Amino acid sequence: MVLKSVSAGVLILLCLPLLVWVSGWHWQPGNTLPLQPLLFAFTETVTRPWGILTTLLLGGWLLWLRYGDGAGLRELAQTAVLVVLVVWGGQGVNKLIKHYVQEPRPYTLWISKESGTAVGNFYHLSRQQRGQLVGRVAGQQQVIPGWLRQHWAYETGYSFPSGHSMFAACWALLMLVLAGVKRHYITVIATFVWAMVVMWSRMALGMHWPWDVTMSVMVAGITLTVACTIFRRLLTGHDRQG
Repeated sequence: MVLKSVSAGVLILLCLPLLVWVSGWHWQPGNTLPLQPLLFAFTETVTRPWGILTTLLLGGWLLWLRYGDGAGLRELAQTAVLVVLVVWGGQGVNKLIKHYVQEPRPYTLWISKESGTAVGNFYHLSRQQRGQLVGRVAGQQQVIPGWLRQHWAYETGYSFPSGHSMFAACWALLMLVLAGVKRHYITVIATFVWAMVVMWSRMALGMHWPWDVTMSVMVAGITLTVACTIFRRLLTGHDRQG
C-alpha cells in the first residue's frame, strides 16, 4: 500500500521537472519572470530558518489530523519519528550526494563566466569569498534583483540534487501516505501544489537544473519507502516480543 501510494506521488511530482527538462528550457540571467517574487517567497518557506517553521507547521498539522482520526499517543509519537527520519534523513542523503557529485549551480556557471573565474576555482574559495564574488558580479546586472543576489550569495554550495525540492517532496509524500489514507484530500493537494511551486522556484531562480529536481523527488520517494519498511518491521518485531 505504501509503495503504491509513494510511486503515484513520485510520478505526479516528476511531471514538472521532466516537462521542463524535455522542453529544453533553461535558466538565463535575463529571464525576468513576472512571478519571481512569489516564487522566491515559496523558496523561502524551505530556506533556513523558515524551513524550521514550515516543518513545525506541517508536522503539527499532520499530528492534529492523525489525532482527529483517533490516533493515540503511541501512534502520534511514531508519526513524529517517521517524519524526522524521512525529512531530515533525506537532507542527510542530499548532502552526501552533493559532496560526491559536486555539480555547479546554473547561476554559478554564469557568475564564473562573467567574473572570468573557472568554476573549479570558484568552489575552491571559502563560502564567504564565494558570497562576496556573487554579490559583486550580480550587483553589476540590473536584471538581477537585490533579494535574488542575497539568496545566491547565501547558497553557494553544489547543485545536485536539490535540497529544497527534496524537503518539499518528502513532505508531500508523507502527507499522501499518512493523511491521504484517511481522505484528507485538501491537505494532500495543497501540500503537493506547494511542493511543485517550490520545485519550479528552484529552477526559475537559477538555483537548480531540472535533473537536480528530478533526482530529489526520486530520492525522497526511496527514502520514505525505506523508512516505512524499516519502521514497520521494527514495530512488528517489538509487538511480537511484547
